[in-house]
Amino acid sequence: MRFSDLSKNLITLIFLCIVILFSCGLPVYKVLEPPVYYGSSNYAVGFRTPDDPIIDGYVIYYKIYNTGENLIREDEKLFDPDYYQNTAGTELPFGESLPRDLNFYQLGILGNNVVSYPQIPWSESGDILQIDFTGALNQESDPVFTMNGLVMTDSIAVPARYTRYTSGTLSGTFKSFINNYSYSNDVDILDVKNRTGAILQNIEIAFVAISYGISSTTLQPMMSVPVHLGTILQQNMSDAIY
Repeated sequence: MRFSDLSKNLITLIFLCIVILFSCGLPVYKVLEPPVYYGSSNYAVGFRTPDDPIIDGYVIYYKIYNTGENLIREDEKLFDPDYYQNTAGTELPFGESLPRDLNFYQLGILGNNVVSYPQIPWSESGDILQIDFTGALNQESDPVFTMNGLVMTDSIAVPARYTRYTSGTLSGTFKSFINNYSYSNDVDILDVKNRTGAILQNIEIAFVAISYGISSTTLQPMMSVPVHLGTILQQNMSDAIY
């Protein structure tokens, strides 16, 4: 048999193997549909839940900045798919790697002692999920998760900061976004101080959402690309200035 004939036979064999494998149900993985940016204001950020039956819910990340900090716009740009296409011809990375690399922290649920996946379990499409800081603008009350304008169930109603209490009766829970900032101990706040050298009375909190699901074939987690939801303005944090 000539070498050219052997090469042709080998190619044919590889092609047949591929056809057999796919006909037997070899899974073809896809990135989950990302949350659809809904809009932001000084008091609320949100997204519309996409139409993807594999989605089990959403993972939310946040990051704290001094108001007006230039890094806000620089970070936001890195969540824009067009930025990657225009600068390097690549795609926005899916999953949690980008928000983690940018020092975003995973949101907790007030009263819980673990971070759950997903934090917002919701599989329906076409709904508006928001993080509403209306009562929190002047440090008056905790923010809430809302779905189509209604506060979600008590078990996941109140978003909380990543930094946990380390002593006292509240040990093991997450910290509130209201009147509970410590610039000497909290990792998320120290990040601001380390890069700017100061903490202002007014801060901005950015949020990122990622769709989350479990593969029915491998039972492994699957995620979408992260979507930047905008920033919330927190004012008059005089209780935390020390």
